[in-house]
Amino acid sequence: MVRILLTGYTDAEALVEAINCGLVDTYLTKPWNNADLRLRVARALDQYLNNKKQSALEVGNERLQARLKEMSSALLMQWRKRCAQKIHIAGNTRRE
Repeated sequence: MVRILLTGYTDAEALVEAINCGLVDTYLTKPWNNADLRLRVARALDQYLNNKKQSALEVGNERLQARLKEMSSALLMQWRKRCAQKIHIAGNTRRE
């Protein structure tokens, strides 16, 4: 989510607090320039889309990490099983 504050008040302390607290991403005071408003909305849309892409990538990364952990565990179990089989075979060979 990207928040833009359009205000007729110029209470700098309140604006700074809102920005610092993460409540507002950008602000415009009246009277605003329409070209500037369009530019800020376009930037906000870009930021929103980038945030959405990043979230999707993070979810995908978490899924891949979980899958990698599963595959690593399975591979380790197979390796241990083969080692145990080789030890068993080696032990039987020595007895014969």
